[in-house]
Amino acid sequence: MYRIDNASSVAALPAYDPIGTADRYFDDGTVWDKDFANTLQEEMVNVAIMKGAALVKGTNTQMATALNGIQALASASVDTGQKTTTHRRALVASYLSRASGANSACVASTLSFASGDNSAVVAGNGTVTGNYSAAIACVSTAGAVTVTGNNSAVIASDGGIVDDDRSAIIASLTCRVRGERNAAIASDDGDIGTTKNNSAMIATRDADVDHSLCVAIASDDPGTSLGDYTLYGGFGGAVTWTIYSATGDANFEGELTTKDLKVAGSVVNFSSILSGAVQPGGTAAGELWVDTGDQTIKLGV
Repeated sequence: MYRIDNASSVAALPAYDPIGTADRYFDDGTVWDKDFANTLQEEMVNVAIMKGAALVKGTNTQMATALNGIQALASASVDTGQKTTTHRRALVASYLSRASGANSACVASTLSFASGDNSAVVAGNGTVTGNYSAAIACVSTAGAVTVTGNNSAVIASDGGIVDDDRSAIIASLTCRVRGERNAAIASDDGDIGTTKNNSAMIATRDADVDHSLCVAIASDDPGTSLGDYTLYGGFGGAVTWTIYSATGDANFEGELTTKDLKVAGSVVNFSSILSGAVQPGGTAAGELWVDTGDQTIKLGV
């Protein structure tokens, strides 16, 4: 695209003549005047340079190049219908970001990278290399946000790394989740170990869950002593609930102080509560009591 440059052209845009009768059309013999010619030229020039390109005489694709990005979008007032966009990578309201995976996007993001297929970074910053994965409403103030696993996500978190498939970090601070089908929720500085599957950290601090089928909940620094098929809860390791496999006994274990689990005043195991037998002290099966030291709470089971 270029502006006219022949010998009869002028160096400055001439003033426009007073407006004539509006909304008229060309016909045979209609005069092609300077106002109309300059208007068309400037409209095309402004499209060609809107992304910062310089005008190049002899190049007739500059407008198409400038408008190229809209091929990544399909919009309609009611329903787009089933469509495939020509360009299947998009940046929307983002800064220093890049979408390189097929069907990937960075939306309202800063310093973000979406390289997995069907991946996205939305309203935050992070790096997503896994397929069908996302980082949503995340920041990297406390640590990097990285999603490597497929079908995985970091959501509403500050820092977080998800290494493997079908796993997530949600509303957490600087957690790392490895292994498949694992999750960290509302937790700080936790870690689920490599090759450990179907485990979770919920409302924990400094949890290190290094076993499969294991949950640390409402816990502070449980360490690596948790085993498979374990439910851990408590502050500083003071109270632990351990549930073994369904084929074995299920017992309440730990440092039994003012948080003893009781049925009608006697400490019992879970298997006896669930067995259907009448419990000590005449309490019927299905009644679970927890003595907090300040009060005794009855729970339905």
